[in-house]
Amino acid sequence: MKNFFKIFIATFFLTLSFSPFLANAGEVFLSTKNIEFARGEDFIVEVKLNTQGQQINAVEGELVFSSGLGVKSISDGKSVINFWIQKPQITKLGNVRFSGLTPGGFNGDNNLLFKVTFSGKVPGQNNIYLNNLRVLLNDGLGTQANITTIPITVLITQQINNEILNLFSFDKVVTDNEPPEGFKPMLASDPLIYNGYEFITFTTQDKISGIDHYEVREGDLGIYVVAQSPYPLKNQKLDVPIYVKAVDREGNQRVEVLEPKNPIPVSKPGMGIFAVLGLFLLAIVLYIKKQLQTK
Repeated sequence: MKNFFKIFIATFFLTLSFSPFLANAGEVFLSTKNIEFARGEDFIVEVKLNTQGQQINAVEGELVFSSGLGVKSISDGKSVINFWIQKPQITKLGNVRFSGLTPGGFNGDNNLLFKVTFSGKVPGQNNIYLNNLRVLLNDGLGTQANITTIPITVLITQQINNEILNLFSFDKVVTDNEPPEGFKPMLASDPLIYNGYEFITFTTQDKISGIDHYEVREGDLGIYVVAQSPYPLKNQKLDVPIYVKAVDREGNQRVEVLEPKNPIPVSKPGMGIFAVLGLFLLAIVLYIKKQLQTK
């Protein structure tokens, strides 16, 4: 099923690559709090999309950066992308490749795609930019948006940073005792995804140690299984609650519940007791009547 999903999406992008339609739709830009960092210092670069009023549903490309930078981690927590064909990850060429879509589309001027934590390795200027980028409109026509990209240049200085100072530091080690951030599992279905079966999507982030994995449990009597988003539901009746557990790298957990779409009808409080009492009284009456008839 998962392979079918990937094949379908790959075909989806391949087909649209030959589309004759082209439209203006905005820009993909890189955001960071500063442009100058010391050697060994970590900093975060966010990859964001400004749709400029257009409705977008698919994006793919790669984030390229100079060899003087190293990637410490990649996070897609709080991303506007619901389905990753290829989650943002380092390729053999040293770039960050990504590809995903959001059924129904999205818009806005500050949509987060993903973020990368870099570390400065070599002093000097280092470029970070996007390459082979494709963004598709949610218009049913396969229109490819004419997106502009905004690169950034960061300066890594020779200044001695934490990599040396930490050798003489007596600061306490930062521990993670906090659970992942709250999130909301979403129920969805699409005739072209999982053969039309209902599935759920979910994502969150943990600001300290990061997300390790997710687990899903269907119903109060079910068991948790390790899962990834999107997750096709085994119970297609949608009559039981669905529990989604996010676990960070320190073992802290947060569980969110998606209430059943078609809950099983529950009798009104006390109705069951009255029914039992009624049957009991009826049995007594019938017993007494039978005893009187035998006399």
